[in-house]
Amino acid sequence: MGNKHNDHPTHAKNHYRLQGQTTIIATLLAASLFHGVALADQPAVVFDGWTVNNGVIDTSASCSGPVSCTTLAEDDGFIQQQVTTAHGTFTRTIITDAGATGDASTLGFADESFIPMDNPTGIDIDFKQNIRDIQNGFDSVTEFSRNSFVDPQGNFINIAEMNIAQSINGADGFSNDFALYQNTTDINEGATTYFGKMVDIDQQIPLGDAANPFAAEEMFIYRERGGFAGSFDEATQTLQLAPLTSPGQMTLNDTVTWAEGERIATTWIAYKDRNRDQSGFNYQSVKNLDQLTGSEIIAMSLPSDEIIDPFAWDVANLGPAPSLP
Repeated sequence: MGNKHNDHPTHAKNHYRLQGQTTIIATLLAASLFHGVALADQPAVVFDGWTVNNGVIDTSASCSGPVSCTTLAEDDGFIQQQVTTAHGTFTRTIITDAGATGDASTLGFADESFIPMDNPTGIDIDFKQNIRDIQNGFDSVTEFSRNSFVDPQGNFINIAEMNIAQSINGADGFSNDFALYQNTTDINEGATTYFGKMVDIDQQIPLGDAANPFAAEEMFIYRERGGFAGSFDEATQTLQLAPLTSPGQMTLNDTVTWAEGERIATTWIAYKDRNRDQSGFNYQSVKNLDQLTGSEIIAMSLPSDEIIDPFAWDVANLGPAPSLP
């Protein structure tokens, strides 16, 4: 049975002769919450290199130079191609609505997948799906990548990534944003496994009667980070491991600390009545999920002129601090 590791990546770097500097992926999410993290091991032809006009899909933007594309089948809102690159040959399938016009960033539905045809390590797959209803404020993007590699030392490496981002913004002021990133890096059939995960949940709820739905508001925030995300550097033929948390701490009624790669989570809930007694409620907790240590603090009946914000926040690991307007 394989050993599961969530420790510092130095061991893996020495054992597998890894080179280069790791990148803290958490900072990417800090720059752009709810838009997910770009998958590290995509096909040589990146997603979304196509447009559609009245159901006719045009992939010329991604089929030039060293990339050649041969259409195998096509129909209204559908195309399947053989895509040949310096990295190998893929079968690409794109599906959208019949009669659609636009691109993956604007269409109500878009589905694109790549299956490598000459990967000696096994059958892998990369896909991305967009579903959105602009009129009702719904937007969803799902990406999945599973790719296998063999490094110069003969280590068999499987890297699976998932990235889900969903957003709902209602006309009544209700909003809900969800982002999930997971990375599982398996070396030599489970001899060593690294796991990384990031979760963002942001929810804002207007409360009150129909005539004044913003009489009171409630906000719920959850952040979780931790572990290590693997990617394969084709230029150096090495596995790279990026910690999803950098060393840090947050102080509530006590100080919670964590080391590089350790899993942390914080929950913040705030409520404010805007036109009655101006009462408020504010709660936050923070935990180191690997050390099973945590802290929490609570405040009630806040004065009307006090801004209800989290009691503590680590911008480097959690991104910009939220606030109840």
